[in-house]
Amino acid sequence: ASAGKQDTKVVGTNIKVIAPFPGFVPADAWTVFPDGRVAIVRGANYRVEFIGADGKKAAPVTIPYEHFKLTEADRKIEMDAAQRDLNDAKAAIKKMVPPGYTIEIERTPPAEWPAEYPPIALLSVLAAPDGRLWVKRGIPERIGREQWDVIDRNGTLVARWQLPPKIQLVAVGMGAVYTVRKDEDDLRYLQRVELPK
Repeated sequence: ASAGKQDTKVVGTNIKVIAPFPGFVPADAWTVFPDGRVAIVRGANYRVEFIGADGKKAAPVTIPYEHFKLTEADRKIEMDAAQRDLNDAKAAIKKMVPPGYTIEIERTPPAEWPAEYPPIALLSVLAAPDGRLWVKRGIPERIGREQWDVIDRNGTLVARWQLPPKIQLVAVGMGAVYTVRKDEDDLRYLQRVELPK
């Protein structure tokens, strides 16, 4: 398999998958609010664009953010984290394999690493019922993945939240967020957290 490409080989009853780690590629994300507005977050420069339910576009707003260099040490940490995520998913993957077959998955590094982390994480924007936009930042694993920016209807950054380790934000509601905490036995607990007024 060439660098950066997924490849699957079947030898007898063994399935071998080469699964390259995608690295950190800046990508756009979008979401729809209950009132029909659409928010688009540009991954290259952290610019937010709102489109009204009537199709009218507001002027794009650039959100200030801290730039994080992606060092050689970070590459190792990120590959280790990607392998842990893959190990967590293996039980589910094995259930999809036909009876009598085995599967092994090898995680390989990307062909190229960027010089710094992208401003936003992949597919991580949430529309709150109060009209605010929640955006998950692209930050190093060594700091903790769950850092979220809260942006109001005008595109103003109004809050920045860093969640504790092993807690993941999964949904936003009216005046509250919903998180999942994973314990040492891989059990998950859903929690509703009230937001300050």
